[in-house]
Amino acid sequence: MGNNTTSPPRRRHGALAPPPMPPPTEAERIASEEMTRQMREIAAGLHQRNLAAAVRLAQQALGGKGELVEHFAELGRRFGHTLDAPTLPPKPWLRVVAGGAA
Repeated sequence: MGNNTTSPPRRRHGALAPPPMPPPTEAERIASEEMTRQMREIAAGLHQRNLAAAVRLAQQALGGKGELVEHFAELGRRFGHTLDAPTLPPKPWLRVVAGGAA
């Protein structure tokens, strides 16, 4: 057999694991909690902004104007001719096999 150079090197059985991490200090724990709180606030703000933008786009589209209507109109202009072509019938998801034959 040839030498397989693509496989990762094997660990030796006696290899030492790195020492465990010391527990965080109180200051590190507080700083980590503060960073987590700030990140959650940022995420909540982004979520609210995205939700407001989605509602605005939907309301504009309901009135027949806005970015979504323009976008889909452009898609229709570009690819509408392909929608007129005959399509193949969809393949059935399940197939009944009579008498257990394949």
